[in-house]
Amino acid sequence: MNRAPSSQSGLSLVEVAIVVSVMALLTGILAPAGFELVGQARDVRVLRDCQGIRDALVTMLTDVGQTSLRPQGGTGPRVELLITNAPSPDAESVAESAWTREVDGAGRIDLIERHLVTNEPGGDSSNAWLPPTESGGLGWRGAYLRTPPGADPWGRRYAVNVKYLGQRPDVLVISAGANGVIETPFEAQHLTFGGDDIAVLVK
Repeated sequence: MNRAPSSQSGLSLVEVAIVVSVMALLTGILAPAGFELVGQARDVRVLRDCQGIRDALVTMLTDVGQTSLRPQGGTGPRVELLITNAPSPDAESVAESAWTREVDGAGRIDLIERHLVTNEPGGDSSNAWLPPTESGGLGWRGAYLRTPPGADPWGRRYAVNVKYLGQRPDVLVISAGANGVIETPFEAQHLTFGGDDIAVLVK
């Protein structure tokens, strides 16, 4: 029995070169658009995270009937900075360095989760806000966030300058953005944000 000759043949060197050239051209055209989409997705996630922290904080303050955060059931020193448990960004200058402070024993710089997830301001349950059943109606009804907020998409922390709650309009939930450098002064006068920082107003 005779077999018919095969109609299949390999690609010639010229055809392979054309295919490779077309693929390289498409990659050159589409790659920047892909990178831009990834960057936009990160920005959207940061805004969503910041808004979630803001909404949780406002709800918590409303529930406990306060305009500022103070450990020890509202009688301790004012909390100045809330941060997530992630590496600190760099600061562009001294004006921004207050954002980069670390948790302290006095509770002035504290983790966001201690106020919005676990109700342990300063890491001490004796500082907890009372529930409504024990405080005559107003009280802590959390958790206000399902899980402790972590790092932004670039591995840095979120921060809130709660020092000015009830005093000034420029209370921000902020991320240092892609460059990892906080460029917005802690006292963000005139509500202007620096560099590529991403922020939302608390109130």
